[in-house]
Amino acid sequence: MSEEIFTYSAGPVDSSKKITIVAAKWNGELVDALVQAAQDHLTLLGYTNISTVYVPGSWELVHDSQKALLD
Repeated sequence: MSEEIFTYSAGPVDSSKKITIVAAKWNGELVDALVQAAQDHLTLLGYTNISTVYVPGSWELVHDSQKALLD
């Protein structure tokens, strides 16, 4: 599998913003790779306040995403 570099940025980054990645534990090997790629890309863009929340499955993604918005 070839590796591609994604470098799109919609505009200036406000590094003070908190970024929360909500990920399911289901299919952990695949999800962990996606989470790591997202964290790497956000760091490359300049974000420093990145946290990750793991939930059991896809049903909980919605609820914890909404909770992350309120934090």
